[in-house]
Amino acid sequence: MPVMSQRANFDEKSRRLGLKVTNFTPATGIGKFDAHYDPAACRLTITLKVFYIFTNLPGKTPWTAQEQLEFKRKYKEVVEGSWGDCYTIASDKMEWRDLYARVVVNVEEVGSRPAAHYAIEAKNFSQGETAGSGIFRLEYKGNFSKWDVYPEDKASRDKSALGFKMEQIRDKITAAGADYIAFPANSSTMSGAQMMPLQSLATSTRAIISKEVADSEFAFWVYGKIGAAENAIRNVTTGKNRAKAVADALKSKFPGVKVNIVDSSSKEPWIVPMVNKILQAHKFSQKDIQSRSFPGAMVLVKDPGVGGGNLTAGIQRNYIVAVHETGHMFGLPDEYFGVNCLNMEKQIDLLSTVPDAVRNLTRLRPEGERYEPGQAEGFAALLKGSNVPAPVFMNSKNTVTTSIMYSGSDVLPAHYLTFWEALLNVCWPHFSPAEWKIVPNAAGQGKRSNVEFFAR
Repeated sequence: MPVMSQRANFDEKSRRLGLKVTNFTPATGIGKFDAHYDPAACRLTITLKVFYIFTNLPGKTPWTAQEQLEFKRKYKEVVEGSWGDCYTIASDKMEWRDLYARVVVNVEEVGSRPAAHYAIEAKNFSQGETAGSGIFRLEYKGNFSKWDVYPEDKASRDKSALGFKMEQIRDKITAAGADYIAFPANSSTMSGAQMMPLQSLATSTRAIISKEVADSEFAFWVYGKIGAAENAIRNVTTGKNRAKAVADALKSKFPGVKVNIVDSSSKEPWIVPMVNKILQAHKFSQKDIQSRSFPGAMVLVKDPGVGGGNLTAGIQRNYIVAVHETGHMFGLPDEYFGVNCLNMEKQIDLLSTVPDAVRNLTRLRPEGERYEPGQAEGFAALLKGSNVPAPVFMNSKNTVTTSIMYSGSDVLPAHYLTFWEALLNVCWPHFSPAEWKIVPNAAGQGKRSNVEFFAR
């Protein structure tokens, strides 16, 4: 009999037995779910089986049957909508590259607690009251309030989230070389070479500058000047024309984003330390730095909370407690205890795209009873095997990110690692870890396809 090829063996196994695993717990040591891969449909279905317990608290209005149905409906909606279809897991195995997995998340109600991956106890707290929501991992139980399936309303966190995004954008401006754009003597015309940093900036911030950010108080500020050696009398308006040229280019590449022109440092004094820093970085003389003389234009972002940059409004994080906690059911650790193992620190050093302004905060170590290094060790191993950028493990006293496992709604590539691990498990021994990649959805059209987090 002819020897069956590896691919034929894989296809036969899929047809005959199905590629699935039940009650899967990832390398982090937490979470439990089922996974089924259908190569023909290019679909990986993640199923979370839940058993609902509705608890009436003394002195509170009892749950009605309609409220219970609404809680179940809403929980299923927000979990499936938030976690499903964020990225594709694609084969990078020679001659198997037709295989990929669209990730579908399915919340399935079961009729008994033993049949469930998790029991969900929902309590009838009044709106605004704390429920002590969380996951009891040893009991495979979630504890929720009636209101935990709706976005949390905390203005201070919304403001901090916008501040974090603005720090990211400022770092990207510098990395793209768009912080300072030089012009030829006595010229204010943009060339193709001068446009390149702005194009690079547009590409690298595509996923950061969302509609929520554009609709906030965020804006680009452009400051144009002439250099000490240029003809100040003949070119009195050249600096402003340079600022206008760069501003027009920004508007064309960032439709819907506010772009302001700075007429003088006296009108916008907050720019002075930023301008000085940029001029120093570009090796201008101390005399030019003091007089702020430079033949070009700068792209700036107002520093939130400093020198007139106080945030009046943030960005809606759309943080939903139940969605975050379900991330733990999928095996993901919290990201607000700091880096709690050496291997995680190495992964952040190697792969993370966090802003330089907050990078050092990842060195903070967690304290207290919730310090669980085993989870971080397992997660670091998944990061290493997948070559996916690490999420930012921060301390909650210093910054607020928009990551779904911190206090936001952004699903990052790293958050698909436990699904990726389940896919490896069901496809064993036909694939090595390096042969499945977590990638943006086709043509970048996925709900949260985030090219930014794959940038190197």
